[in-house]
Amino acid sequence: MKTIFICLLSTLLAAAQAELPAIDPALKEVLDVCSKDINISVKELNQYAPKSFDPTTLPQSIKCFLKCIPEKFGFYDNDTLDEALATKHLEDRIRKTKQPDMESIRRAVQQCSQIRDDGGVCDKGGRISVCIGKIEIDAVNSA
Repeated sequence: MKTIFICLLSTLLAAAQAELPAIDPALKEVLDVCSKDINISVKELNQYAPKSFDPTTLPQSIKCFLKCIPEKFGFYDNDTLDEALATKHLEDRIRKTKQPDMESIRRAVQQCSQIRDDGGVCDKGGRISVCIGKIEIDAVNSA
């Protein structure tokens, strides 16, 4: 199950294959809670874990699962991304593997916060989750 969530997270949140640090207990707990809250199975999640995807075309259940992740970490609420908390979250996650470039992270988080709702209950939150995940993977994989 742990391996499935690592694969799922790296594909769903980054929209591309990339290496992530080993899954930590806090992230695993959030993923478990979100899958239960959204009532979505690992099998269903794995159906939508391609090498790349357009998050706007994902089913509502997957978008809601993705939206749940930043909500549970506390940096997304009421369709609003808390840039300071998201930046701190990324800094803490990235620091586990390397020294983060905080200015680049701040700029990228600001871009994520500009994502607008294209309709659907979980659309904006799902797209922001993908955006935040991509920042982490890009930062971890940068030279």
